[in-house]
Amino acid sequence: MLASDPVSAGKSFPAGATLVSQDEDTASDAPRVDEALEAILENRNSPYVETREHVAAARDQIDSIRDRTAADIRSRIRNNPWRAVGIASLAGFLFGLSR
Repeated sequence: MLASDPVSAGKSFPAGATLVSQDEDTASDAPRVDEALEAILENRNSPYVETREHVAAARDQIDSIRDRTAADIRSRIRNNPWRAVGIASLAGFLFGLSR
C-alpha cells in the first residue's frame, strides 16, 4: 500500500515510539499528537464508543433546540409584552385553582 504523502512514504516507527521528545527541557503547552492517538487507540475496541458519540450528538441537538426555543420565546415576548403578561396571569390563575 502506498502512502499518500511523501513524508510518511519511507518512514516507519516501532509501536512504542513517539515523535515528540518527552524531556522536561522540550516540554510545551501544545497538545501532543501521540498522546491523543494513544487515547483513541485505547478506546477503539470499546463497545461504548459509538454509544457515547450518539449520546453526545443527541445532547448537542437538544442544546441547539433549547437555545432556539428560548430565543423564539424571548422574541415573542418582546414583540407582544401584554400578551405574555396575560398568558402568565392565566397560567397563575389556573395554577391557583388547582391548589
